[in-house]
Amino acid sequence: MNYTGSSQTVNSRGLAPSGRRRPIHLVLVDDDDDFREAASGELEDLGFTVQSFADGADMLTAFQRGMRADVIVLDWYMPAMMGIDVLTHVRRLESMAENAVQMHFSAQSHRTNEIMRTLTVLTAIFLPLNLVTGFFGMNFEGLPLIHSARGFWIIFSVMLVLGLGLSWFFWRKRYLGRTR
Repeated sequence: MNYTGSSQTVNSRGLAPSGRRRPIHLVLVDDDDDFREAASGELEDLGFTVQSFADGADMLTAFQRGMRADVIVLDWYMPAMMGIDVLTHVRRLESMAENAVQMHFSAQSHRTNEIMRTLTVLTAIFLPLNLVTGFFGMNFEGLPLIHSARGFWIIFSVMLVLGLGLSWFFWRKRYLGRTR
């Protein structure tokens, strides 16, 4: 005998046919003690792990403390909290958990973007300096300023002004050093 749910088919042993070894964890909420005990026993005989609650508030408290379930079976009419109210709260808890995960991923993405922006700016500053160094490191006789006594200091000054100018430019554009 197979039971078909929204996301998977479960056989009569409470196991998914895909070879899933972990039994399906089922939560049963019903205010009738006799029904809850009988249904729990039958479901456990079929291979499900069953956790039962007498009312929806107790189940919601367990969910807030970190309990998880594959399937929730609710009594629709209960004295304290109707089944539809419990379902609404469970969906709200699930939505809140999803929102928390999305906020975490968003914060991590923002931090990664900040790091990448800083690395890009540093690359943009040092690329022209490496170009000048590479140009004057070729050791050709015809290079300007290579035989001049002041050639090193002139090129060093140009590179210093270039590096500081680019750093100032990126600082002013708020690409470097300041958070947005």
